[in-house]
Order: sequence, then C-alpha cells, then structure tokens
Amino acid sequence: MLVKSLGILIILAGFLIFEINAVCNNVTEFTCSDGSCIPHADKCNRVYDCRNGEDENDCETCDGFQCDNGACIVSEKRCDQVADCLNGEDEEFCIEESNVSPTGTCSTNEFRCGDGSCINNEFVCDRVLDCQDFLDEDPAICSQQNH
Repeated sequence: MLVKSLGILIILAGFLIFEINAVCNNVTEFTCSDGSCIPHADKCNRVYDCRNGEDENDCETCDGFQCDNGACIVSEKRCDQVADCLNGEDEEFCIEESNVSPTGTCSTNEFRCGDGSCINNEFVCDRVLDCQDFLDEDPAICSQQNH
C-alpha cells in the first residue's frame, strides 16, 4: 500500500486548525477524501488503501474474469493460452477439455474422473487439470502413481 499525503498543517496554540493537502496527479493517482493519494492501480483492487476504504467504493463488477490487480478481462480470454492478466492468473487452473471424453464406460487405458468422464491415462498427474473436479492431479493419486 502506497499512500502519500503532502500538505501543510496549520497549528495554532497547539491545536490543529486545518490541513492543506497537495493535489494528487489525477492521471496516475486517486485522491482519498482525507487528501492522501494512492496509485490508480490500487483503486478497486479489493484492498482498502484509503483510511476510510473509499477506494473500494463505486467499483464496477466484472462480467468476465477479474485479475488479481482488479483488472477485468472478457471471459473468452480466460484459458486461451495467452496471459492477459499482469501475473498470468487468467491461465492458471485451466482444464484441458479437449482431453476429456464424454461420460460413459472408460477403457483400460483411460482414467475415470469424479464426474464419470474419461481421460487418457497419460493425462493423469501431468500437472495439467483435465478433469472438471481436478481428480487427475489429486496429490493422493499422483503419489501412488510415482511409487
């Protein structure tokens, strides 16, 4: 959290009369009601940076995928193998749906996911989430496979 407050305190007889705050840079900063400035990136990031938390008021809801820094990307960009969020979290925990067979009887070279769908055994414990319930990457299953 970066908060700056540059101002002049007017003190008379030991009492704070008023504070004149510096003007925030409206291009790069948000002005809190107390006159302190925070970077625009800290507004609507689900962290209260202003003293009274007003930096989290009047934030738009995200209809797509919300990145950790508060940015919103359209749903189609989630799990498209291109990092659109600053830290790439839109590409985390993606399910390789092309590896999943429809629910039915699994063959001997397939693994049954918790929902009954089948994936090829080679996709189990490969650090890619293929089952909707992530059962193919369950640590208990993977530790048995590695022995």
